[in-house]
Amino acid sequence: MALAKRKRLPVEQQENLLWTKTSRAFRKQQAAGWVTRTVRWLLFTGLVSLAVYESGSYLLDRVFYENPRYRLREILVENKDPNRVAQVVAASGLKQGQSVLRIDLQEVERRVESLAFVERALVERRLPDRIVIRITERIPVAKFAVPGPHGTIKEILLIDREGTVIRPRDLEMVRELPEIVGFRATLWPPGSRIEDPQVRAALALLAALELSPLRAQFDPMKVDVSRPLSLWVMTWQGCRVGFLPGRFEEQLERLGRILSFSESRGRKLASVDLTLERNVPVTFRN
Repeated sequence: MALAKRKRLPVEQQENLLWTKTSRAFRKQQAAGWVTRTVRWLLFTGLVSLAVYESGSYLLDRVFYENPRYRLREILVENKDPNRVAQVVAASGLKQGQSVLRIDLQEVERRVESLAFVERALVERRLPDRIVIRITERIPVAKFAVPGPHGTIKEILLIDREGTVIRPRDLEMVRELPEIVGFRATLWPPGSRIEDPQVRAALALLAALELSPLRAQFDPMKVDVSRPLSLWVMTWQGCRVGFLPGRFEEQLERLGRILSFSESRGRKLASVDLTLERNVPVTFRN
């Protein structure tokens, strides 16, 4: 069977087909050219940005960071105790001669606040060559004795209102503070925060007493936390008082009424047991 002859397209259709193919090729060529130009522009912009960054960094180093004018020459700690000053400088990690502008102030504050006696630190940059460190020291509210071998006392440590343990620097201050006894003192080294619930309750009692009108009449010498669910306070006046943990304002108010009664009768208290809600046992000194 004879092969069928391929039909030839009219001249007009052949011209349209040729134009379509040419247009597609042209558009592809245009797109490739646009991509090439875009890539070149991005590369050029990146190189320019890198050059600007490098030159800017170089200028910053030369004009500021590496400038001898901005070398650290003085570290000023606003504290009168030379021992405290030395500890703060050592903890800060600052070195003479380093660039003042490169110092991370927040990092220095974090290092200084790692010291047990520092509650808060504020570091300030004073150009051209000085760093100033201000510290807020922890205020002790109580003390406790760390036992040593054969019944001796290894050392006396202090506790602030948050329960943080610190070493004393003033022996006179140590004598005046109330002592907390009856807990495992060896578990809490300087810098740690005491989490013993009985000790935390004792600190809360001392804080409530500081705000109470009884502060002048009721001066605690020792707080015994060894008994569960009770705190026993011995005062410098020789009175022994038992408290329940919590609701200290209410218990201090009851104690105030008992003290007023004893004074009106001209008698001195020996003991008061406020752990009982009713029929509070009270004894008087002869």
